[in-house]
Amino acid sequence: MEVDILISNAFIVPMTKRGVVLRRHSIAIRDGRVVQVGPSSEVDKDVKASEVIDARGCVALPGFVNTHVHLYQNLLKGTIDDLPLVEWNNRLLVPISRAIRDYRLRRFYDPDYYVTLLAVIEMVKSGTTTFNCLDGLTPAIPKAVGDSGVRAVYSPVMVDRWLPEDLLLPLEVQVRAVKSFIRKYMNAYNGRLKFMVGPTTVFTSTEDLLRESMNIARELDVGIHMHVNETRYEVEWAQKNLGMRVIEYLDSIKMLSSRFLAVHCVWCSDEELEVIRVRGAHVSHNPES
Repeated sequence: MEVDILISNAFIVPMTKRGVVLRRHSIAIRDGRVVQVGPSSEVDKDVKASEVIDARGCVALPGFVNTHVHLYQNLLKGTIDDLPLVEWNNRLLVPISRAIRDYRLRRFYDPDYYVTLLAVIEMVKSGTTTFNCLDGLTPAIPKAVGDSGVRAVYSPVMVDRWLPEDLLLPLEVQVRAVKSFIRKYMNAYNGRLKFMVGPTTVFTSTEDLLRESMNIARELDVGIHMHVNETRYEVEWAQKNLGMRVIEYLDSIKMLSSRFLAVHCVWCSDEELEVIRVRGAHVSHNPES
């Protein structure tokens, strides 16, 4: 059998069950797909490869999945990152968001394309081949996914309060835009691009927005990607303004389900974690912001 790439003599960790390691095994790849895996003594005789990689002493395993990332923040790493999240947002993220918006309006270029490619390069170098991003709505991200060859879940941000008024769009405009965008790009690039909906946090989302997010998720059969209990500020804000903790509130409006990805979950109580478990929701645990 003719193949494009043969990875030979590797330690393979197939991720099928805990503790399984296949020693001195080979992986044959054709047209970007794995077509054969087996002992090197057998596979290497069966295939004729255009490129052979001697992986002796190396480990081969499925690509890692980054379950939560903000691509546009990739250029901000190390920038006044000793501040609390809310102050960092106000002093850095809001001005940067305005700058990106103004670049687009003036038709200079869309920086999201290059920021996405930079993030992809960094992720691939560390073995990450799939990511789930929570970012603003822009065709630059699907284009970068298509050009780079990675897999992605794109969660367009939806926000209708807390941020400055000039950065907010009417809810009905956001709903139409997100639904149209997802329909246009869902399963693009041979299925490499998927979607979720991104109602960012409880303090940036009215109940109307959260319910619209659930409607979109049901209608388009996608998930919901949301920051939950990321900071002490969020917990205190919810108790003051909603009269309950974050998970309790989300559960009260029936938002928690197997479609729901709760990101961070740093300040969850034991009771909240139990509710997440019972509802079948998922957690992307990011202990630092």
